Amino acid sequence: MLSLFGLSSQYYTTVERGDNCLSVGKIIDICSENKLSADYLLLGRVSNIDEETSKLLSKYKEKDVESIFAMIKLIMRLLSSKNNQS
Repeated sequence: MLSLFGLSSQYYTTVERGDNCLSVGKIIDICSENKLSADYLLLGRVSNIDEETSKLLSKYKEKDVESIFAMIKLIMRLLSSKNNQS
């Protein structure tokens, strides 16, 4: 299993003991090479948000996707200001 992640058992042991840590680059490599989300690797849970978002947005043209993101950002700002007022 460790060979899938490009780690030696000795290095993995030092990570588990807290003597060493994985670099962000190594985490990205592990996720990319093994088609894992960082949420799954670090927290043990699966996140389908990226996949679901990609499926939903794939039906639209790039210009429309940009408009959708602009609307999402606006909604997030409105929610954030509403929460800050509470």
